[in-house]
Amino acid sequence: EESVRLRQEAIEVAQEAEVTILFGGLPESYESEAFDRPTMTLPPNHVKLIKAVAKTIPSSKLIVVVTNGSVVCMKEWIDDAGAVMESWLLGQAGGRAVCDLILGRANPSGRLAQTMSLAKEDVPTGAWFPGEHHQVQHREGLNVGYRYYETYQKDVAFPFGHGLSYTKFEYQNLVAKVVKDTE
Repeated sequence: EESVRLRQEAIEVAQEAEVTILFGGLPESYESEAFDRPTMTLPPNHVKLIKAVAKTIPSSKLIVVVTNGSVVCMKEWIDDAGAVMESWLLGQAGGRAVCDLILGRANPSGRLAQTMSLAKEDVPTGAWFPGEHHQVQHREGLNVGYRYYETYQKDVAFPFGHGLSYTKFEYQNLVAKVVKDTE
């Protein structure tokens, strides 16, 4: 099978490389409008590739870059990688931007705009997904996004606002001054 041959080729290249950067993500068929994705994970061949390469090299030599338009659950493979970069949907200069970040020529400063759950069952609509007649029922009320995870004390993979940097920040003696008092 073609995917098995390509996976073996990737393993051989990774074993010779100083560092391996694997790109995995959601195909166009998962990212379209007017329907729900069949799963919250990466496609099976992407997961198999990550796990196969990870078995043959130290995790410190494996970087996984995820390209997608919506949250993916990484639980089944995240511990196999030394680093994971969420790049979302890359534009025409996305490859260069990812290289600049990995090589330290630019500082990653993005923060997550949503919470990333550990598994599909942990998301607010997990109990009702995929719904009936191709319709998801949003029954979570006010417990949308991070509020759901806080209310039900669910562990998450990455919380809203998470993001790492090459720099360490420390704030001290902050003072806020009211310039104009308005209602």
